Amino acid sequence: MIRWRWGIWAPLVFLCLIVSCSAAFATETTVQSGDDLVGSVQTVLEKRLVLSYDGQVTASEAISETQFTVAGLPARVAWYKNYQIYREKSNLYDSHNRLIASGTYGRDGVFQPARTYNYNDSGYLQEIQLLKPDGSVFVKKVNRYNGEQLLTEQMVFDSANKPDGGYVFLYQPDGRLAAQHRYDGKGQLLSRISYHYDSQSNAWQERVYEGSDSNKPVKEIIYNEMGKKAREINYGSGGDKVREFVCEYNEAGKKVRQSHYQGDGTKYTETFFNDDGLPIRFIHYQADGSERYEEYQYQYDQRGNWIEKAVISSASGKNPMTGSSREIIQRTITYY
Repeated sequence: MIRWRWGIWAPLVFLCLIVSCSAAFATETTVQSGDDLVGSVQTVLEKRLVLSYDGQVTASEAISETQFTVAGLPARVAWYKNYQIYREKSNLYDSHNRLIASGTYGRDGVFQPARTYNYNDSGYLQEIQLLKPDGSVFVKKVNRYNGEQLLTEQMVFDSANKPDGGYVFLYQPDGRLAAQHRYDGKGQLLSRISYHYDSQSNAWQERVYEGSDSNKPVKEIIYNEMGKKAREINYGSGGDKVREFVCEYNEAGKKVRQSHYQGDGTKYTETFFNDDGLPIRFIHYQADGSERYEEYQYQYDQRGNWIEKAVISSASGKNPMTGSSREIIQRTITYY
């Protein structure tokens, strides 16, 4: 059920699900939130080392530095190029750990918000404003809830405060999300998502449609009995399958394998994961029948967080374990 009452992780969950722009941070780095980290992490600095075939470091560069709040929320991410910060994003939270603004700090130390988030008296997200550099609003999103505090509508307004489409959320009688509809400024249906559940009320299937009169989905997502995504199928305009992703999990619900197939069933990539959910082997199946491999080996600190990842690649058809590390990602982690 979509009840956006905001705890520690809810701001990021909401942004991932229904905010059409990117979430609090873009995807330049794998460290976007603290959910893959163990312990009270304060900062994570990532650095890349490039090695020659004989193991000599030929280049190094800083990738990013992420700072977290005591509650484990990302407070600031800085991305580097030539060891100089070329982009940074910061988040501000209130005393309830709710995201209230994201933006950047200027050279003068003054925070310049790019987005602001406002909540109603019940603690539910009510309004999102996307701001221009001069602080004026160029997009505003307003949420509406029903008497059960379920999100029923997100209205979008342009810089002149005129309606510019939005989303409508429909529910089953028991409060489970049944559908999501997206409209343009003229009220034309652009896309819709239908949600289906099994007899135990677990999410079972999502279907994504484009256009107002389409009965053929462009995407279908199927979940397993643990509520994990098991398959994702993408369809072309004619309803033909163009791509499929298949995920396998262990008894603990951790992903152990992810395979990508072309529409005709030909497998073209496969990724294997360790018990921590980290990728350990990637295989790319070439059109000529050969295979390219990458192996990932990790070293961990005493808290259980990985602090070094070695990338071992191979030429076509060769076992990567006989190759050499071509790249090492190092993470320097500090704790509260």
